[in-house]
Amino acid sequence: MALLVDGRSLQTPSQLRGIGRYTLALLRCLKGRSRCRFLFFDPPPEEFSSQALLYPGPRRMISWLDNLFLPPLFRRFGITLYHSPAYALPGRIRGCRSLLTLHDLTPLHFAEDFSWRNRRVISRLVGSIADADLLLTDSEATWEDLVSRGLDRGVPHRVVYPPLTAFSDLEPPQMELPQEYLLFCGGPDRVKNLETAIAGAGLAGIPLVVAGPGRGGERAPEGVLYAGHLSDRSLGWLYAHASALLLLSLNEGFGYPPLEALSCGTVPIVSDLPVFREVLGPGAIYVHNPRSGEETAGAIKSLLSDRTLRQRVLEEGRRRLSLYSAERFGETMGEVYDSLE
Repeated sequence: MALLVDGRSLQTPSQLRGIGRYTLALLRCLKGRSRCRFLFFDPPPEEFSSQALLYPGPRRMISWLDNLFLPPLFRRFGITLYHSPAYALPGRIRGCRSLLTLHDLTPLHFAEDFSWRNRRVISRLVGSIADADLLLTDSEATWEDLVSRGLDRGVPHRVVYPPLTAFSDLEPPQMELPQEYLLFCGGPDRVKNLETAIAGAGLAGIPLVVAGPGRGGERAPEGVLYAGHLSDRSLGWLYAHASALLLLSLNEGFGYPPLEALSCGTVPIVSDLPVFREVLGPGAIYVHNPRSGEETAGAIKSLLSDRTLRQRVLEEGRRRLSLYSAERFGETMGEVYDSLE
């Protein structure tokens, strides 16, 4: 088997999102594997250079142009299995099996919050499910969402949980921080529901630090501090010193921040989504109405005033962390690839 894993998302803005975290972890668990190559637009970081193949086409219109540029590349290098963790498959290619990872269907649920381009990209990705020999999802919740919409196409499926980031050598970010703060970690899209996190933190009377890309130059509301995109060393530090994490998303396919917070000893307060119940179990405080600042503030106050509650949630959450280890992910992905030989 000659495996090609698509790493191009690591050279786009997606590198700062969950897809980037997933793709980076996937490539790292495959480093050094024989007959395994990684697809990039440009020469990659040194750690992947010995396994890199460069995409011969332009960066634009990837979902369309892959049909033209990828088949000759596969034939030239004898690729027999292609794994796409971010883009639509390039149709059926003779002599090559295909594996597709679908992370979530958020642009289909909240079309009004996404550009025409983003909606078109997810539509093409979902449409390419029929060309997959196997479909992976990050959670049962995403798979059930797909099935409920009749989009599964009868393709074989498997859930493979992504691995957690291992934070080490923590260092504080280069910004002035209050002694006590709540943390929000996520992008600027409305589905992450930052507005309710700001409202809940304000009603609880605790500053909110917002970590994530996409808010350069934007003026922060009172009681809110924008940290921007951070290194993992600084992000881990923020997790470890926060009073709680707030993530009141309206939809998720997996959700890295709550698990990352738990791994750093911080309780997550999250929206009551099926995916969070699946991934976190009792290792979180749930807000039933994610648009309610009052309910969010009540959850914050309850957690911070009850040490027993905090300790119980942390213990429950830490019991689940082994499900999301890099070792488990690597072993499972090895089984997946071997099953498609």
